[in-house]
Amino acid sequence: MVKNRFLRKILHPRIEDIDPVRLIYILSLVVGLLSALAAVILKNAIHYTHQILAGGITGESGTYLYLAYPFIGMLITLLFVKIYCQG
Repeated sequence: MVKNRFLRKILHPRIEDIDPVRLIYILSLVVGLLSALAAVILKNAIHYTHQILAGGITGESGTYLYLAYPFIGMLITLLFVKIYCQG
């Protein structure tokens, strides 16, 4: 509660003084930067997951693992939804 009042005291006068068009530009810049950061994190997560899962695959075992990975992913997703989304 104290933090909220402190932030309100700091940000409230400054946000009201900013022109609405300029505020939208600032907010769009922040959203764009955060979106770019999320894209880089997602790209790297996919790249390293591929390296981990496909790193030790050889010719014969690879065909079976490439068939098993989607089913394992669906099973993990199903368990996640059942456990955490009991809403």
